[in-house]
Amino acid sequence: MKTLFTNEIRLIAQEEKWESRFGAHTRQAWPDPRDTSSLMVVGFDSGLSEDCTPDEFVRVVLPIIDATTPLIDEIVTDDVAG
Repeated sequence: MKTLFTNEIRLIAQEEKWESRFGAHTRQAWPDPRDTSSLMVVGFDSGLSEDCTPDEFVRVVLPIIDATTPLIDEIVTDDVAG
């Protein structure tokens, strides 16, 4: 199940160009989605410093959440329905 979700989300990230849109990457993710120790599917470079304010964080992260959540929800919904 985890492998399916990881592969599907990474495919969507590629198709939807999350790298150029949101700074998405898999640099710190295990390359093999079957590896049970891998919890990261994709990461996002926010460009924020460690001492950013909550408002700065929300300004950067909210568009990522808004754009990616419906696509991830669709994968989960399809799996539950199927």
